[in-house]
Amino acid sequence: DNILKEEQYDGEVSLYTYDKDGMLVKAKNSENLLEFIRDRKTGQIIEEKQGEYTVSRTYDSEGNCTRITSSLGADIRHTYDREGNLQTMQAGESWQASWVRDNTGLEVQRTFSGGVTVSTERDRFGREVRKSVRSGGIERGAYRYEWGIANRLLSKENELTGTVMRYDYDRFDFLIRQETTQGSETDVIYRVPDFVGNLFGTPDRKDRKYGAGGKLLEDPDCFYHYDDEGNLIFREFKQLQETGVRYDRKRMEKERGIRCLATGTGWLYEWASNGMLKNVIRPDGRPVEFRYDALGRRTAKRYFGKITRWVWNGNVPIHEWSYKAIGLQSEEEGNIPPKEPAEDVTTWVFEAGTFVPTAKIQGDKQYSIVADYLGTPIQMYDGQGNKTWDCTLDIYGKVLAVDKGTEFDCPFRFQGQYADKETGLYYNRFRYYLPNLGGYISQDPIRLVGNNPTIYGYVDNPNFIFDILGWIVIPIYTRGLQNEILTAKATITSSDLGTGTKTNKKSIAQARGLGLDTDDAGHIIAKRLGGSGDVDNVFPQDSHINRGQFKAFEAKIADAVKTYGSVDISIQLKYGKGGTRPTYIIYSYTTPNGDTVTKRFKNTH
Repeated sequence: DNILKEEQYDGEVSLYTYDKDGMLVKAKNSENLLEFIRDRKTGQIIEEKQGEYTVSRTYDSEGNCTRITSSLGADIRHTYDREGNLQTMQAGESWQASWVRDNTGLEVQRTFSGGVTVSTERDRFGREVRKSVRSGGIERGAYRYEWGIANRLLSKENELTGTVMRYDYDRFDFLIRQETTQGSETDVIYRVPDFVGNLFGTPDRKDRKYGAGGKLLEDPDCFYHYDDEGNLIFREFKQLQETGVRYDRKRMEKERGIRCLATGTGWLYEWASNGMLKNVIRPDGRPVEFRYDALGRRTAKRYFGKITRWVWNGNVPIHEWSYKAIGLQSEEEGNIPPKEPAEDVTTWVFEAGTFVPTAKIQGDKQYSIVADYLGTPIQMYDGQGNKTWDCTLDIYGKVLAVDKGTEFDCPFRFQGQYADKETGLYYNRFRYYLPNLGGYISQDPIRLVGNNPTIYGYVDNPNFIFDILGWIVIPIYTRGLQNEILTAKATITSSDLGTGTKTNKKSIAQARGLGLDTDDAGHIIAKRLGGSGDVDNVFPQDSHINRGQFKAFEAKIADAVKTYGSVDISIQLKYGKGGTRPTYIIYSYTTPNGDTVTKRFKNTH
């Protein structure tokens, strides 16, 4: 059944309205009203009203988005080739991008406005081995990647600066070490897990202390305090800071339930009853306030007399702007006035259907964004082809170096993350990521169902996978010697349905590299069940089986999830001797009352 009303213990109420087909058409909370107009035949959202702002979308007969417009002036157009691959993008009158692909659909070249060309070389699995960025006839970016077994990135070299990053992994393919060498200098960063995935910054794993469920209690700089819901509420400094506000210990314990262990100074975090971060009080005492719509998308940030606002296109921001908070209502009446200024608006352009930013438009200025193989931004160029930003992250997602521009010229980090200068946190849609720790400051909303035993942890190998929403379903896999998937297990809940992602050119190439040129990249965990379309969750599957019997069985699983709330699924892939393309698949699901349904699929028609 669809949820009609959510009422939290602090009085916050969210209301939801659906059409006759059960699709969401309205969502309202104290922040604003969302209204969705859908295509009658497909159910796709063609117009979304977010308070006084509107975002509209147009689709072709294949369901591809061809145009996005907004009441704030966005006009983004997409074209596709016969295979449905993105071919061109245009934003406004001045910014353009176009793609050239190989015969499997993988990108080999991209051209931006200003004569910026990005060329990509790949191995037989579709993985990038070299990326070159040229402008004005000069190579302004050159990166080389070396890969090992199980999709382990072994090294990354910036050929222009001579910087080389080398990576080590444990036997479970967990990324544990980064060694950066430039000239005669070498720096090492550790990311070492214990047996449940808690991270440590030293090889001996003695620099941090953890509690149950991956709750960090202490590191060399801070003590960590939590509320009863497992949300971080105080990051207490062990050493006094020059500008830190010192809190009264008795009041902290009485009013916040915090028993100070050191200086009584640090970062305070305040949470809404629905689990979203509401306020951060900085060590200098200045508050940073956040507001969200009924879908959990952040719409406003207020800090030091300035409000920053966002308008969304689905799960990615399309507009951002700031203005002075002068003459606004009181806290009780809300922080955003009915008529607010919307000037100097930044439009963010994302590669169609992804979380990868590809352009920043500010008035008559345009900036093209170059991302690495994982979709992480690494460079920006203006409309004349001049490089304006160049940034390198470490294995935690922290900024390691900015060789051009300033750190926050582009605030996007790992896919789905937006860096907040005021708090040091990365907003990751449903949670906040603390790059100093390599994890989240609140528990996974789906708890252990995501197969992440730490509850606060990020992905095991951020060189290869990412968490775009902050609550990814992580299946448990076993793999063979040639990286072929042998088994997979996961628990699927109703909150996972419809949250998965489509396959992409990289995952299709990997699947076909293990199988036949005509194979689909079949999802191990179906897209409709919350499964990722990336390379870690696909296998070579006969297209007729994938789109026929397999799809029908996945629909039955989705129906079981709707009926019981959750099911456990188990998949076995059986191979011929030495093969990497399964000959048949055994798929089963088990309901909470113990009933198991199993079906065997041949991988041929």
